[in-house]
Amino acid sequence: MTGFRPQSEARDPAAAWEGVASALLIYGAAYLLAALVAPRVLGEASGRPDDGLYRSVFVLIAASAGGSLLAAAAARRATVRAILSGDAAHAKRPWRWSLALHLPLIVAYQLCVWGVRRAVTGAAEDPVAARLLDTAPTIVLPVAAIGVVGPIYEELFWRGLVQGALLRMLGSAWPAVLLTSGLFAASHFGYPPIQLTYMLCFGAYLGFLRHASQSLHVPICLHVAWNLLLFVPAL
Repeated sequence: MTGFRPQSEARDPAAAWEGVASALLIYGAAYLLAALVAPRVLGEASGRPDDGLYRSVFVLIAASAGGSLLAAAAARRATVRAILSGDAAHAKRPWRWSLALHLPLIVAYQLCVWGVRRAVTGAAEDPVAARLLDTAPTIVLPVAAIGVVGPIYEELFWRGLVQGALLRMLGSAWPAVLLTSGLFAASHFGYPPIQLTYMLCFGAYLGFLRHASQSLHVPICLHVAWNLLLFVPAL
């Protein structure tokens, strides 16, 4: 599969450091503002200010929405815009083909996970997704946060800014993809080791597809589909 043979790229340290600086600014500002504002304003408005898990949904929504807006603002600079948009002329295949090929694989994998989980635990639903749906006054907020808004922000940030900046810094896609995947998994600290392992693998999978298609459409759509499917057995 040619899409999984990332080639070397010309180094561009100036663009790389601008991308890294933008990424750090967006990540820090988004979560700082979300941590300060979301629990108080959105949590109290929901009537659930003391529920740590449910409050974290509001933090995720605020951070993801804020981070996406900051990324859009940073993309007004030509360098950052180039990092996010990629180079369609060097795509291994059109992004629509990649999406059409890999979306069924995501669905099939999740179906297998449901079957294994049901066989081992007696229930197919993801425990975190089930708990969120049980504690939320409406399914809209956790599904929007975990299933839609969060994945869009994470792909803009990780496969867009971070991987794009590392590619220009290192000049090779393999280390850029793998290092980004490691950072992506590490950002989910607190999860069990088995979940961190599959996040590492999933991040690398999305990273290679992003590089092969030179488009964020593929990792965004696949990540959204993956996360939305987490909620299906618990509905």
